[in-house]
Formats: sequence, C-alpha cells, structure tokens
Amino acid sequence: MAEITVNEPIIKRRRVKADLKKVVVNEPIIKRRRVKDDLEKVRSYINNVREKGEDRLLPERELAEAVGVTRSRLRGALKKLVDEEVIWREVGNGTYLGQRPLVGPGGGRKIELSELTNPQEVMEARLLLEPELARRAAMRSRGEHITEMELCMQKMSDLTSQSDWSFWDRRFHHAIGRAANNTLLLALLETIQGNMDRGTWGELSEKLHRSLSSEGSMQDHLAILTPIKNRNSTAAYEAMRAHLLRVQSIYFGV
Repeated sequence: MAEITVNEPIIKRRRVKADLKKVVVNEPIIKRRRVKDDLEKVRSYINNVREKGEDRLLPERELAEAVGVTRSRLRGALKKLVDEEVIWREVGNGTYLGQRPLVGPGGGRKIELSELTNPQEVMEARLLLEPELARRAAMRSRGEHITEMELCMQKMSDLTSQSDWSFWDRRFHHAIGRAANNTLLLALLETIQGNMDRGTWGELSEKLHRSLSSEGSMQDHLAILTPIKNRNSTAAYEAMRAHLLRVQSIYFGV
C-alpha cells in the first residue's frame, strides 16, 4: 500500500506530461483545420456571389458576419485567396473577385496605361487590331462612315502642320473603327490611340512626319479607303496592314 502511495505523484506527473504533449501536438492540427474551414466558408460565399453575377464582396465587418468567422480569421482567409488570385483587394476601395486588372476599378491609385506599355507594344497592338477593323468596315460601313473618311482625307491633303495632320489621320483611323460596328473593338482602338500622345511618341511622330511624304501618306490612306468603299474586305485588310508595317518601319527600322 505504501508503495502505491509513493508512486502516485510520479504517475500523476507522467499523466500530466502526456496530456501536455497531446495538447502541444494537436494545436497545429487544430489550427490548420480551422484555417481550412475558414477558407471553405469564404470560398462558398464567393461562389454564391459569383453565381449572382456580382464581382465585389461586402465590407470586411459585414463579410465576417455573413461568413461566420472573426475579422482576424477572415483577414487570414482573404490573404490566402489574394495569393491564389481568387480575389484582389485595394485599401479604401474594396475586395473584388478575380485577378487584379491592369486598369479599371480602384481609386486608390489611378494607373495610366502609358505607364505599363511602350510605343513598340502600341504598334504591335495596332497591327493586330486595325487590319481586322478595316476588314469589318468593308462589310459593315454605311454612307456616313465613308463620308467621314473622305472628309478626313481631304483635310489631310490640305494640311502641312504636323499636329493638325496627326489629328485628321487619327480621326480617319477612328472612322474605320466606327464603321466596323463593334463596340468593344472600337474601345480598344480608342485605348490605343489614347496612348499615342505620351512620352517618346512626340519624337517618333516627328520622325514619321519627316519620313512619310504627304503624297505617300495619301496613297496609303486611299489604298485603304477604296476597298472599304468597294466592299472588298480582303483588300482592305491587306492595305491597312501594309500601311501600318510601313509606319512601324519608319518608327523602329523593322
């Protein structure tokens, strides 16, 4: 009996030590499970938002209540989802579904597209877009579009000022974009044109004006306009591409 009494403290200490080990071992597991559960709750909520056709989550306080987690645990789940590019966040603006766009919603810092691109990229984009616009313009243009293109050409033929000539040249290309009758493609063209007045474009524009004679420029534009008027979509495509390749060669020597 005395032997059992002596050993009881030792047995108790061993039991306590074993219990502590279990707690220490299980804490990381419990935490991982909680994090996983939080993520699943937030993912499920995001799926519901997406199914409704929405792209923005509730403010953090309301979102935590809707999901059923604390704000600190919600932040951990949102950070994980940002890393996975499931959502993107902007301080003072909100949390949105999907990858962060280059430009678009978000008022924390207005990003000019010109900060993300350069003249060579702009010309590459023009070569991809504008021949297709010319092809579609040949099939879809109306009388008002043709009249606008002819007006632009008339103005260009009468001008010697570089800035005025550039204005009517750009308006000619924009008229083709309008004639293509595709809102999204026209928006892309306007985005491209909006980035042709930035940075080094000043010197490049002067280089183009010096190298491309007025007569050569008018021939290029007439070669584009004629097949558009004649509903020859293939010829319109090829004429626009040839014109842009000539411009690209003057700019960059390629």
